[in-house]
Amino acid sequence: MKRVLKGLAWSLPILAGLIQGCAPSDSVREYISDQMNPFTRKHINYALYSMIRDNQSRIYFSLQIPRNEITFAQNGDSYHGSLQLRLQVSKITGTVVLDTTILIARQLKSYEETQQQVFEKIQVGLPLESGGFRVEGLVTDEISGSDYKITTVYTIDPKDYKIQLSSIRFLDSPNFGDVSVTKQLPIGPGREAQISFDIGHSGLDSLDARILLMITRVKSDTVIARPLYGLNPIMGSIETRGYKLTDPLYQFTLLDSSLTLHSTGTLSLNLPFPDTLKLGTYYATLLVKTSVQTYTSRKEVFHVFPETHPYIRNLHDAVSVVRYLATTSEFERIVSGGDSLLKSNFDAFWLNLTEGNPAVAKRKIAQFYERAEEANRFFSGYKPGWRTDLGMTYIVLGPPVMVEWTPTQLTWYYFYRRVGQNIPLIFTPIRVDDVIVGYTFDRFANYEDFWLETRRNWER
Repeated sequence: MKRVLKGLAWSLPILAGLIQGCAPSDSVREYISDQMNPFTRKHINYALYSMIRDNQSRIYFSLQIPRNEITFAQNGDSYHGSLQLRLQVSKITGTVVLDTTILIARQLKSYEETQQQVFEKIQVGLPLESGGFRVEGLVTDEISGSDYKITTVYTIDPKDYKIQLSSIRFLDSPNFGDVSVTKQLPIGPGREAQISFDIGHSGLDSLDARILLMITRVKSDTVIARPLYGLNPIMGSIETRGYKLTDPLYQFTLLDSSLTLHSTGTLSLNLPFPDTLKLGTYYATLLVKTSVQTYTSRKEVFHVFPETHPYIRNLHDAVSVVRYLATTSEFERIVSGGDSLLKSNFDAFWLNLTEGNPAVAKRKIAQFYERAEEANRFFSGYKPGWRTDLGMTYIVLGPPVMVEWTPTQLTWYYFYRRVGQNIPLIFTPIRVDDVIVGYTFDRFANYEDFWLETRRNWER
């Protein structure tokens, strides 16, 4: 039987604050996003994410533009590139909560600089209530007149974990617009799913249709990540265990309704969601059946985590996370003796790690499990964030000093004291039906010294 962390003695003051759901501290770096949510249009990379701070949720928007995508006007011996961003944030219901224009300008001293990259970071801090929001951005090159537009649906989650579906698209119909399904669901009784989609069928004033929303649970990976440099038996399989949407466990119908669809407009429905939904990975498929044809959306993946997510409230979970610091023999000593000795063995590990200094041990515990909960917020996908490669790296190494993203890889840079410079850690996207659901680290043996040096830092 799982023990609650409140039973811990000397570690109680630190862990109590963590399990009560304190907001992440300002140490959270603005580079980190919800799986780096990338949106790419015309060689311009966007990252959109929210951050919890002071019990309020704030939107941040990052913009990365190759300089050769910008028109430069010559002024003497220098070139000047000017961009303008209009960023609009509105509720799903249409109410605008932000409409602002930001001027991005960069003075370049030589033409050679235009071959490098502009990286502009725009931060718009907004205290927002929870709910679904639509974010629209228009980047204008004022000299050439070129426009780059992005649109996405985003769910703000200041308190509880929400199940989120967005941007369902019909695969075989030019007559229906995008279908957006956003479900905001802390797991528990009395929750509803909100579904809305735009209709644009041509040539008809109205259309009778049967609408079905099918929910399918599939097999998914829960294996804990392993070190950067290779296989450790305590960490799980050497294979990257993704999942396939073709491995269903069971299926049920959340919605089956006959409706009259008008030629244009938005249809919104609120649906009760099962209280007994099991933890795991699911996908949703929306079908619109008419007398002529059945239109099918693409599969949208979502995940269900425990009600306590993203917090680490259970001793067994806390022990599982500490695998990232403990050697194989140390971890075996922690779990030896079963539940009756688990608390005392856990305490002994942290005291031994910090040479018997309780004050240092408390500080290390606070830092370690705060990062674990932040990893759950930032990187949860097909499994809880702390179990992912990104989560493991974030917990042990902390936030990276620099981040680069391309459609084919995500690179985090960390300073390596021994070589006196930043070294790259490269993560490859895990895709399901062309949707990025996570990242896996490209492991090499030469990362072992770097990893072990970082581990020694936890002993100081």
